[in-house]
Amino acid sequence: MGYKAIQRIAKITGYELVPASLFYRHTAPWAARRVKIYGRSFILIKREEMTPGLARRYDAFCRDLQAALKEYRDELEDDEDISPNVCV
Repeated sequence: MGYKAIQRIAKITGYELVPASLFYRHTAPWAARRVKIYGRSFILIKREEMTPGLARRYDAFCRDLQAALKEYRDELEDDEDISPNVCV
């Protein structure tokens, strides 16, 4: 399964797909919910299970990701050489 499919499943089940790199300490309590996607580790965790620090790091990660995706889409719109059939 790809990232988008697992992300959709996580949302349906009430979990967030959090990069394991955001955890400063061990992830043993959530080891059964660890997922590897394209070589990257993620943990399925509910918002109420997050510590305040993890929640802040995750929110910052989401903001940065949204900004990067917006910038990428803007670059695609500005590029005249890209086929209109490109899916993003």
